[in-house]
Amino acid sequence: MDNARYTLCVRAGACTTPNSPLYADPQRVAYPVQGINGLQAAAYCRWLGRQLPTVLQWEAALWGTEPSATARHELGPVDRVVHTAASGPVNLLGNVSEWTRSYETEEPREYRTALWDGAAVSLSFTTPLVVRGDSWLNSATWSYFNGRVDVETFGVRCVSVSD
Repeated sequence: MDNARYTLCVRAGACTTPNSPLYADPQRVAYPVQGINGLQAAAYCRWLGRQLPTVLQWEAALWGTEPSATARHELGPVDRVVHTAASGPVNLLGNVSEWTRSYETEEPREYRTALWDGAAVSLSFTTPLVVRGDSWLNSATWSYFNGRVDVETFGVRCVSVSD
């Protein structure tokens, strides 16, 4: 999601300000919001009546589309809004890594059936969340982070609760 849309959530009091100096840059209102933690990402999705994608939803979107040619080494504007379909979200390729509601597993690329519900009280300090994506160049990156930690290059995309 872009900075302009995230700002609406901050003004409504449902979201907190991202930990990124780029957020307040008026030249970057159409750029992906970044510098948010998993709690902020979940709060934004909740404000929209949506939720964070699962790893499987994120992957379904990733492998179903190819990005158009864009600058591959710098953050660029969000080109279109994420839409959802029966098979899951589309257009999750982007310029920042994105939080999911899937927990880390013992084995890389193994899937847990238990998912984070987006609430602060249920976000474990010891079980990190899966973060997917990175950039147009490294779109399939897979990593794990504590959902309470701000990382400047992490952002958010939301999916419909019914997906």
